[in-house]
Amino acid sequence: MELEVKERKFIGAMLGLAIGDAMGIPVKGMNERDIRKNIGPIKSFLPSEKYNLPAGQYSELTQLAIALATSIMEVKHFKTEVYVRYLVYLLERGLIGHLKINLDALELLKKKGRHSEVYLKYLVNLWDKGLLETDEKTPALSGRLGKEGRRELDSMEESLQSGAAVRVVPLGLLYYNQNQKLRELTTLCTSITHRDSRVVAGALAVAFGTAMALKSAEPLNKQEYIQTVSDFVRLENKEMAEALLFVNEAKHIYDIGIDSKAEGNILQTVPAAFYCFIHSFDNYYSCILSAVSKGGDSDTIGAIAGALCGAYNGVSSIPLGWRENVKDAEYITEISHRLANMKIWD
Repeated sequence: MELEVKERKFIGAMLGLAIGDAMGIPVKGMNERDIRKNIGPIKSFLPSEKYNLPAGQYSELTQLAIALATSIMEVKHFKTEVYVRYLVYLLERGLIGHLKINLDALELLKKKGRHSEVYLKYLVNLWDKGLLETDEKTPALSGRLGKEGRRELDSMEESLQSGAAVRVVPLGLLYYNQNQKLRELTTLCTSITHRDSRVVAGALAVAFGTAMALKSAEPLNKQEYIQTVSDFVRLENKEMAEALLFVNEAKHIYDIGIDSKAEGNILQTVPAAFYCFIHSFDNYYSCILSAVSKGGDSDTIGAIAGALCGAYNGVSSIPLGWRENVKDAEYITEISHRLANMKIWD
């Protein structure tokens, strides 16, 4: 792949992820009817009253993907302990998207395990499941652990939420020609916080789907694309493979089973994002509008669909106003450019 084309596609994927995330967060947890009634067609960035975010601000989904890309650039390959250090840095400073976690809660979690990776797993699982109590006056987390949260801290039950599937996009870009390495590193990255094979398979689908979109010839063979991604994840989890394969048969995004829950099931959100991509693969604008206009876990669906469509079409396919007004556009562009030019160490 020519470097100039590669750069455009890397930037398209990372900016596409951030834009889809920022477009989706204001309507997260809503349903399509309420969006139409209270907001109308979503054609530009909107502020999020629920999460107290300005227009164009992405969520923790993009922040975790940026952290992964940055950690890889530091050592020229993916290394678990380096990425965990970046995550801990973000968590300790309350910088994860719209969530702010009190340092007292972090100290309590640190006592549960001597190693940062251990307490990070505890923390992210609690955060994923909403088991850190919320301050009544602010959407930020107060850091108080309720009784259920304390039990969850000890039991470490698995979550089927989709955040892990978004953050692996940089791996799909960097290892787009190394399928086995991509599988190995995506599994390793996902397992930092999630062990359920359905979540790992969802992350593999996004990473591999990004790689496929990056190098796919035009026009996209939609049926073959979905079949290939499904085959890639089948070894990890057949349920996710079948959910993806159904995308080829679905007549409408609702056939996939998405609902208005803010924290969607990965078996629905990942296929929904792929549905939006293959039905608007050559039009980033239409892809994102279809991804976020149904509400539910709209930031996740928007982020994944945006990354896939951006990787396929390149940055020039993204409306200029969106590119200029998403938060940290210049920084994300710089990171993407560096990734495209980076030589990976084995």
